[in-house]
Amino acid sequence: MMRELGISIKMLKHGFQAKMQMGMMVLFLIIGLTIELGTKGTYWMGAMFVMITPMYFAQLIYGLGLSQMVTVSPHNRRFQTGVPAMGSAILSTICFTILVLVKCWEINKHPELTDIIMLGLFITGAISLVFNVYTAVVYKYYAVSLIIMCISVGGISGSYGFLTGMGREIRLPLVSNLSVGGVILLSYVLVLAGALLQYVISCALYRKPLSEYAQGAMMRKYLKG
Repeated sequence: MMRELGISIKMLKHGFQAKMQMGMMVLFLIIGLTIELGTKGTYWMGAMFVMITPMYFAQLIYGLGLSQMVTVSPHNRRFQTGVPAMGSAILSTICFTILVLVKCWEINKHPELTDIIMLGLFITGAISLVFNVYTAVVYKYYAVSLIIMCISVGGISGSYGFLTGMGREIRLPLVSNLSVGGVILLSYVLVLAGALLQYVISCALYRKPLSEYAQGAMMRKYLKG
């Protein structure tokens, strides 16, 4: 599997709108870290933008796996299932580790904000899991994936706002009863569980036809080329 991932990385320049998608990855990472640092870790949107980066990376690999130069490969199934999931797991872990380091620094600078910063980290892990599920479903069931994304992210962000708004005491026992290290560990579990779910769902949907809505005219031209 690592061999196929290495091949995919080398072939990324041939992927669908590769330069634009990699540029978006860098842009979201920069915007996310800027928001995160600017809000002292008390606003979930910055961390969410950071975790969008692995989603773009996985979709870039997945799109590469649908192209003719890969579909003729005997390892085509891996390029549409295990390779994107492994890429997600590795890049998600890297991005999340960056966030953990940033949030530990924020806690050191603003210890009075520890609870809300840790709640934000837990929320980020949950959103990362949703992103992985979305990535696994979007090319097969476009409308369903959008509904999952909107309901899940909307519910998570709404809950975060309710728990932290108007000076309200945070009342999420799963997080508030854990130490900082416990919350970090639990959040990593969510991130890696998302990558595992992505792999399982991708395998289950492998033989399903591609959604027409997920293929724009440019994408269809790329796949035929």
